[in-house]
Amino acid sequence: MSSYISYEQLMVSPGLSELADIATPKDQAKMDEQLLAATLNGADQSAWTAEEIAEADTARQRIYDAMTEAQALVNSYLHKAELLPLSEVPATITTWTRAITRYYLHQDRFQGDENDPVIVGYKEAKSMLKQLADGTFSLGIETNTTPEPSPQTAGPAFTQGSTVMRTALKDY
Repeated sequence: MSSYISYEQLMVSPGLSELADIATPKDQAKMDEQLLAATLNGADQSAWTAEEIAEADTARQRIYDAMTEAQALVNSYLHKAELLPLSEVPATITTWTRAITRYYLHQDRFQGDENDPVIVGYKEAKSMLKQLADGTFSLGIETNTTPEPSPQTAGPAFTQGSTVMRTALKDY
């Protein structure tokens, strides 16, 4: 399964600073952004302590889990729209997956503000996915349904005349 969003794309938007903030447990100081970037990129972490690296690994797993859950939600709508598997990921799918991932990462920090941009982005993404699944919105890509067989390939072809098998079975 190809991924609809990458760590690199999330580091650009919503940004490394926000990722470090939301991936850090509430009771701890904000994680070092450079450590998080190194962790997400699989780069050298030798400049940090084992404890800091463990926290960054936990943050990476939290981000990965949110990305995976977001992709599963998107896939449920794409499946209903008969668009799976995708041969390539449209930018719109990445945008929606990003909004949903961001929402999942922020879930424990909401105070019920329906105008929060994270909540608005999530609701917009879900609304568009619902429209896609209902057939009222199109990504401009073809569905992956199995085509109806053409008359020439609809089944076995029979020819008139005699064959050894027909001659042998004519009395049955």
